Amino acid sequence: MGKSLNGKELGKGLSQRKDGLYQGRFVNRFGKKQTVYAKTLNEVRQKLRNEQYEDEKALNVVTKDVTLDEWYEIWMDTCKKNCRASTKETYAGHYRRIQKALGWKNSHP
Repeated sequence: MGKSLNGKELGKGLSQRKDGLYQGRFVNRFGKKQTVYAKTLNEVRQKLRNEQYEDEKALNVVTKDVTLDEWYEIWMDTCKKNCRASTKETYAGHYRRIQKALGWKNSHP
């Protein structure tokens, strides 16, 4: 349980930084910590709820009729949306090498 600067309990995953900014943290479904920031406690609570909801509803279920191209787009949008641009470019470069040969195939044989 985090505390505000004046010692008040804020709740699980919530805290206040020394500069007065509030932060909320949670672990997403991939096991990575995510942090949201806001100027007020109510704002950070709302942002935290929204991020947790987005994490919960972003199910990365792949059906048997999805092509490898479609799966790659889902993977980049769902799993790798918070990566650096250079990391995404590296993934895209590697995928472009195999896309012509395999992109049209179904991801599950």
